[in-house]
Amino acid sequence: MKKLSLFIIAAMVVLTACAPKQSGPAKAELPAGKAYAEGKEIYFVHTEASDAGVAEKLTGMMKSPVILVPALANVPDEVLANVYVFTNGLAGSGPFGFST
Repeated sequence: MKKLSLFIIAAMVVLTACAPKQSGPAKAELPAGKAYAEGKEIYFVHTEASDAGVAEKLTGMMKSPVILVPALANVPDEVLANVYVFTNGLAGSGPFGFST
């Protein structure tokens, strides 16, 4: 049993030493969506939604969890931006399958 434990520890040390070294702080990746703002192409991420159906649709579309936060529905209008989602037009990557 002692030889097996030593072997496991030695294997862990070797595997850790072989792992690629990360420089800088830890990083997370999120899938970005493409959009346009003030005539310029921008990229954004969906992280949460106030509506369960929207959260589910965006989770499927982005292949990344979109968290349901019902309290977002109470955010005052003056801090919101206008966002347009197309339900017809040119086929694309929008939530309803259209881009414009």
